This record gives sequence, C-alpha cells and structure tokens, in this order.
Amino acid sequence: MLPQLAGTEDAMGVWINYGATIAGFTAAGRLVSIDATGRAAAFALPVCEGTLVLHVPDDAAAPVLIAAAPATPAPAQQATLDLLVNGRLGLDHADSDY
Repeated sequence: MLPQLAGTEDAMGVWINYGATIAGFTAAGRLVSIDATGRAAAFALPVCEGTLVLHVPDDAAAPVLIAAAPATPAPAQQATLDLLVNGRLGLDHADSDY
C-alpha cells in the first residue's frame, strides 16, 4: 500500500487508508469523516482540507482512533475529539469564553 504514495495525486487518501489498515489490527471498524460543522459521513476520497477522519470500531469497548486531523480543529470537531477520543463529556470551563 505505501508504494502507492510515490507519484500519486492523493497521497493523503492513501495514507489514511493505510492508517485504517493499521487501526484494524486493534479492532474492526470503519472510517468516518467529520466536517467543520460536526456532521459525520462515511469516509470517501478525496480528502477535503480541514476534515477530521476517525476510525470508529465496531466494538464499543475499543478506542476510537484519529486517522487524520486538521492542525486547528473547528469547535464541533474538537467537541467530537473530546467525546469520542478523549472521553470528556463536558466543557473545560478554563477553555471556554463563559
């Protein structure tokens, strides 16, 4: 799979699919894209800039893994990361504007 990276126009997509293969060794699952508004969809190529991509396992006891993340996630993406990856259920009031 990695030799496909050389000369491809969608190196990020190949890399994400490779990451999904590695994540599959932890638990079977699927890739899910999260856009800046927090809307989730099945992962599909090409990868749009600013998209969060998660490996969501079929087994709820297995961890959700990050396949790709924007350098600065949108607030809805950060909330998704906090809930699904970090296990945080509420706002950290030190980080809020309230």
